[in-house]
Amino acid sequence: MRKFEEATSAYSFNCYVNEIAMKMMDEGVQNKKELFNVLKTACEGPNPSLVSCTDLGRMYDIQVSKEVREKINISDNLPRAMRYYERACDGGCAAGCTLMAKHLLNKKEMDRSLEFSQKACEYGNTRSCFFLHGVFSGKSNLMKNVPVDSEKAEYYYRKSVADSRVLIEEEKNNIKA
Repeated sequence: MRKFEEATSAYSFNCYVNEIAMKMMDEGVQNKKELFNVLKTACEGPNPSLVSCTDLGRMYDIQVSKEVREKINISDNLPRAMRYYERACDGGCAAGCTLMAKHLLNKKEMDRSLEFSQKACEYGNTRSCFFLHGVFSGKSNLMKNVPVDSEKAEYYYRKSVADSRVLIEEEKNNIKA
């Protein structure tokens, strides 16, 4: 069981941190259309790359420059972005869950936003855990209608602290390597 937990933790960490494709889009990849096609194939294939799905969502979600979107001939399309985020989240990618929760919150779909925030936390996004701590402790201005639940607030606070410690240790180990 410990190996599974370690693998899950490493997977979540890589999904959250290794967002290289989006950086490449804005920082000089020469053939942006080709990169877009690679990401699309990686996301939509039989064994999807969840990071690719999240990155595709970002491309449709105005998270890359207008010039880049014009070069690859796509326009902003929030429903499509959200489909890619949901696919990434369903596969266990915290970044996809977090972005989905953000958009649902903006659309005032509080119950679904809360659901995706909880998934993001469980998949290792410490910010989502801390956000949920605020929600369940009654300190969130964004989700005022959620009833205070001190047990859940404590759980999410402890999880945010524990996950932060794991990430810090992993970073220390990466620096030493």
